[in-house]
Parts: sequence; structure tokens; C-alpha cells
Amino acid sequence: MKSENEFSRTEHAGNLLGSKTRSLAYLGIVYLREGRTAEALRTGELAYDEATQPHVSSTFVNEVVKVGRSIVQVSGDEGAITKWSQRSQRQE
Repeated sequence: MKSENEFSRTEHAGNLLGSKTRSLAYLGIVYLREGRTAEALRTGELAYDEATQPHVSSTFVNEVVKVGRSIVQVSGDEGAITKWSQRSQRQE
């Protein structure tokens, strides 16, 4: 992010962050399958926070939103379901 090269600061950084968001989202699924619902919800939130950073492709955001919605539906947490239902996928 501090590189003088614009490509490194923007597109490359966005791809790295996007990869991190994907990994966090999948980790949330693993937690959920292990019955660790609280960790799954927290990890989904972390993934969303990273996905909404500048320069992250809408592909990553959309994937995180889809996975996050799945996690909260299985968790049955009404507050989380409401929060994730308000999060929309991005168009580019």
C-alpha cells in the first residue's frame, strides 16, 4: 500500500486483500462446520471488513457477501441475519 508504483498500491494490493477475504470467508465456513458459530460469525465480519477496503474487486466482495449470508442463515442468529441481508453485492 505504501509503494510508489501505482499498480502495486491499487490493483495488486486489491488482489492481495481479495485473496485474504476469500480465505477468511472459507475459514468461517470451516468454523461453522466445526460447530464454532461465534468464531464463524466473527470471521465472516472480518472478511467483509477486508472486502470493503479500497481497490478490492467486486468479485471478492460478492463472494464474501454470499458466504456470509450462508453462515448467518445456518447460525440462526437473527441480528446477524438482518445485518447480512442489508449488505449488497457490488456491481462493476
